[in-house]
Amino acid sequence: MTAAPAPTVSPTVSPAASAVRATVPQAVAGVVREHAELLFGLMGNGNAHLISELTSTGFTLVTVRHEAGAVAAADAYYRASGRVGTATVTYGAGFTNTLTALAEASLARIPLVLIVGDAPTTGPRYFDIDQVGMAAAAGVETVRLDEQDPAAQVRDAYARAASGRRPVVVAIPYDLVEVPVRTPAGPSAESAGGSPADGGTAGDAPAEADLEPLVAALRTAERPLLVAGRGVLDSPGGPEAMRNLADRLGALLATSVMARTVAGPEGDLGIAGGFGRLERVEIMRQADVVLVVGASMNPFQMRYGTVFGSEATVLQVDVDPARRHQRTAHFLPADAGTALRALMGRVGASPAENGRADGGGRAPPPLAAAPPVGPPAAGG
Repeated sequence: MTAAPAPTVSPTVSPAASAVRATVPQAVAGVVREHAELLFGLMGNGNAHLISELTSTGFTLVTVRHEAGAVAAADAYYRASGRVGTATVTYGAGFTNTLTALAEASLARIPLVLIVGDAPTTGPRYFDIDQVGMAAAAGVETVRLDEQDPAAQVRDAYARAASGRRPVVVAIPYDLVEVPVRTPAGPSAESAGGSPADGGTAGDAPAEADLEPLVAALRTAERPLLVAGRGVLDSPGGPEAMRNLADRLGALLATSVMARTVAGPEGDLGIAGGFGRLERVEIMRQADVVLVVGASMNPFQMRYGTVFGSEATVLQVDVDPARRHQRTAHFLPADAGTALRALMGRVGASPAENGRADGGGRAPPPLAAAPPVGPPAAGG
């Protein structure tokens, strides 16, 4: 990747002044400035006006060798910083080159905005393709801009990417690249003083009636197990709340691969699923109550249905009700951190206060150490 040098900004021209009669790409650029600190991409006819507008005012463009790299870089930017990533490519082959990385971001629930060129509003040219349909096949929504108020449309795209934890494509029709917007593109109240696209709110506290089944199951569990997914990492204060709840319950703690840093030194069983160590998975299968927070519970993570015992009561917390797993007995649709803090407020401060004077699931004999690694056998 190469960061394009930032040119000197003319003191006589400001983004606010140029936005009075902004073109569609200029309006889009204004919103990118509100929500991003840099842009990953490759330039072509469809996005040249956008890139020119941004770099001419000193905005950082990080160029890549291939369009898939632009989306992959925006994906990695979110995973490293927690901020919505932004990428741009041109239309046609420029867009189709992003599809593998775009599909991965969709499956991994990565919030990013991909700004692309697109066919004119008057209809496709002989070389245009159905980009909206191709993005939809990868599970990604497209916002196709018009000249009415493109700034509001792009702000909404950032907000939806953040709140839905998913990529969103913003398409600029080619015949609008020099068309002035019909509504001035000033900053909205939503984006002033903290944009939901850069984190959003933690969400409302769950209702007491929704929490009660989880609280009752956790307080009566003899061998509780907590499983943390990336949703815990994405939620402000989520990792600390997960560890604190595990400590209060005397619960063992496992994680998905992406949430590996959530677990603390006490009661850590490592990764749940296909990457788990067999002796640790055997302990997971002994849990009588399992609380899964912010994890997808996909087949590999569930070790194809064998990571939990058949008699275990499975509780699940996720922001998306559609992600309820078939093994789940009680589902709580909520942000991970918000739900964990609510649960902490309804259980005792120690295992003993939760009816487990023996210390809970951490009381059995210590976990077996990893077997020593010897020299490789002859021939292998």
